[in-house]
Amino acid sequence: MEDLLALVFDDPATAQRRAEQLLASSPAPLGRSYAHQCLGIVHREAGRLPAAIDHLRSALRAARATGDAERVRDVRATYGATLVVAGRTRAGIAQLDRALDGASGEVGSQVLMRKAAVLALLGRHEQAAPLMRQALDELSGAGSPVWRARTMVWLAHVEQRLGHLDAAEREVLAAERIFEEEGATLERLTALENRAAVAVARGDLATGLRLHGLALAGYREAGQVPRFEAVGYYASTYLAAGLADEAVGLLDRFAGEMALPPLEEAEFELPRRLGAAGCG
Repeated sequence: MEDLLALVFDDPATAQRRAEQLLASSPAPLGRSYAHQCLGIVHREAGRLPAAIDHLRSALRAARATGDAERVRDVRATYGATLVVAGRTRAGIAQLDRALDGASGEVGSQVLMRKAAVLALLGRHEQAAPLMRQALDELSGAGSPVWRARTMVWLAHVEQRLGHLDAAEREVLAAERIFEEEGATLERLTALENRAAVAVARGDLATGLRLHGLALAGYREAGQVPRFEAVGYYASTYLAAGLADEAVGLLDRFAGEMALPPLEEAEFELPRRLGAAGCG
């Protein structure tokens, strides 16, 4: 059942199908907790927030029924992060804090990483940085290489936003290597997008555009719709390079394919409007 969560970011369609099949078999609470958590993440990543929250509430009820405190912590952390993405910041952070209370070991490190990621998502990078470094230190001793790489990608994002570009590049290149070794194709594309962001922060727009283009081609090759952040950042890079027509064309091409969470809608729409204003 844990393989559902390993699969959810790299092959969401297969993960969704397997989770739905598991639920159809009327599993015990442990199986229900994994299936609903998987479906919650799939819907969240696709921008379908009400469905994601419903599944994660079901996952939390099922996890409690197992009596396994670690299972409850893990589901609660996913639920809290999803509430924040849905714009319910206070409630989401409260759930993450509850998940962290008394947490230890690998699950505790993963919960800490998600708390730090949420802080980064909210722009609170100074608060996020020490928590993300602590989570990475704890995960580096043992545990899943993919979780280690995910933490490196988030740390790279935080370092870049704090202006530590060499550190950001170092972390994201290491993460990309791990994802490649582990066969985590779509997560490797996230690392590629972060490399693009570092290049843009250095003022190297040509490299940024090239890396964004490679990432978008990777999604196409994998038969997946790109993440809304990937498209929005690519469009912003076009705008920074003075290529407004390309920015608008890119955003228009993908706007109908992605349901945007409230936290991302403005970020996606702003470059679209700015690009339109600069066109013609």
